Amino acid sequence: MLVPAGSAAAGRAVARQAGANLRKTVLELSGSDPYVVLADADLELAVESCATSRLVNSGKSCIAAKRFIVVDAVREEFECRFTERMGRARMGDPLDPATEVGPQARRDLRDALHGQVTRSLAAGARLLLGGAVPPGAGAFYPPTVLADVHRGMPAADEELFGPVAAILPVKDERAAIRAANDSGFGLGAAIFTRDESREDGGGGTRRGARGPRLLERSEADSRGGTRTRDPSIMSAVL
Repeated sequence: MLVPAGSAAAGRAVARQAGANLRKTVLELSGSDPYVVLADADLELAVESCATSRLVNSGKSCIAAKRFIVVDAVREEFECRFTERMGRARMGDPLDPATEVGPQARRDLRDALHGQVTRSLAAGARLLLGGAVPPGAGAFYPPTVLADVHRGMPAADEELFGPVAAILPVKDERAAIRAANDSGFGLGAAIFTRDESREDGGGGTRRGARGPRLLERSEADSRGGTRTRDPSIMSAVL
């Protein structure tokens, strides 16, 4: 069995060869995990969790948070707090324990990431932090935050494999779930809310629940997640 991880293009190439040779495959082809912040979220917890997940391994993780879908009621405050936290992340020597953001794997990959940022800005995204290639040696890219991101922009449609966060504004919970699902990528997801009843759609029971359903479960496929111990954070099958 072949179990590669990489881009969709690489997956297609592997699948063609595997099919020709009748070999089984399991393909992990990038991710664009949505982190949904609802109106009743603990914003202090949400901001720290979102920043930590976005910057894990300098942003180079398939299951890192990438799309931050925030309802209008708390969006402005989240943007302010989140940008401040991302701005405090130390960029530097990856062997230094105090470093949160090291270099990207190669300069060409760093430049490709920067291209996604610049094309998103040209399409109407708003730059809150970073967005410039730093001078000096190494393939470094600074923590970057883009706001007002929507479909049609690389920041929404493509995987950002580096320390770039995309904030997608939505009106309410239903719009947030639609936005979370509006992607060709899967892997993981998280919802920030103080109301545990939302895991069954707000109906209070798991049977006959009303509204969009957020489930406390894990699955092996790319739509699954595992619930954390903190009641303010729930994973979801969206």
